[in-house]
Amino acid sequence: MANPLDNPLAPIITNAGNAAIIESLQEGGTINITQVALGDGKDSGDGKGNDGYVASESISELAGEKQRVDVTDITVLEHDQLRITAIFSGEEEYWVREVGFYLDDNQTLFAIYVSEPGTALAYKSKDFDLSIEFDLSLGVMSTETVTVEGKPEFKLTLNSYSLNGVDKDGQPGPEHAIYVDQDGKTGIGTTAPAAGLDVVGTVHGTEKATVDGQLLVKGRLGVGTDDPQAPLQVAGFLQAESLSVTSDATFSGDLDIQGTDDEGADAKTIISGNLTVEQTVVSVNTLSESDVRFGNEDGDIVRIAGVIRSGSSDAPVQINAPVQTAGALVAGGAITADTLDVEEDIRAEGAIRAESVTIEGGLVARQEMQVEGGYRYNPMKNHMYPP
Repeated sequence: MANPLDNPLAPIITNAGNAAIIESLQEGGTINITQVALGDGKDSGDGKGNDGYVASESISELAGEKQRVDVTDITVLEHDQLRITAIFSGEEEYWVREVGFYLDDNQTLFAIYVSEPGTALAYKSKDFDLSIEFDLSLGVMSTETVTVEGKPEFKLTLNSYSLNGVDKDGQPGPEHAIYVDQDGKTGIGTTAPAAGLDVVGTVHGTEKATVDGQLLVKGRLGVGTDDPQAPLQVAGFLQAESLSVTSDATFSGDLDIQGTDDEGADAKTIISGNLTVEQTVVSVNTLSESDVRFGNEDGDIVRIAGVIRSGSSDAPVQINAPVQTAGALVAGGAITADTLDVEEDIRAEGAIRAESVTIEGGLVARQEMQVEGGYRYNPMKNHMYPP
């Protein structure tokens, strides 16, 4: 004869159950509940058990487990609700104050229900079988019943799942601190993740972060600073195989640009906006379509171990600080500088104007050359002479 217990229960999913849900999402989105256990609660020492206890997510086993049996029947009532039946028989006798639902590893307590203090769910007698039938509401999960080798097996298919934040100082943690939807997208601080990982809030890491695909930042990105003042602000050394700047850029430290050494090859650094460097600049094969400014004071010295060329008379080379170059200085327009120190040739299609000139190579000027320090060059006479 069976003594039925058919009151609907509202079990608590344990931390181990939550972990199983998250793992199942990563491995295919299913979990299996195959066993039900009954217990009498914590023993007070008088052999009668106590009045029950308060269930919590941290519980990993029943306080006073008496019997554990396989599920005998499962019926799906709605997409998120099912009815589980289990029959307990044998010589054991005890008050039923706790019910546990175990996964198919027979070790993980997925969910637990504990009766209210002072009450019991039922009494298990040796003379009667106890048939437990109860409804289990799964909330964020949908259900599917399958049969494996003639035995009923309960399978959960997850629609979505969320974890609340940890309680702190007696205050409950934020709702939906971690949210996983049916597509496996994870949201932190949001229940509508738009990507594999969608974080609303500040992300802080102490170890290395590797991104194999594209990295899209819609706000400001700071490297070495927690208060970026620009779309990208780097506080420290920046190293890149190739750098393309499509708007204005300012470097408060040193800038070292090493392009390709192949003659005629494209430059590796392309600047479409304005470039301002406030300290030392080392540049090899740099192509700029706009203004490039080196130095921020009148006394700054710009040293170029190569060739300076200006292909337009409308955009002459104009340097308001001393210029020292180990190679030739070539300009399609005028050259104006406070000091010219050139170890090779100076070639200019326009005028050359400077306070002082030192030339160790040839000098070619299509127009006149003016030296305010007391010398004037006339290309027709091919020599310099006092004014």
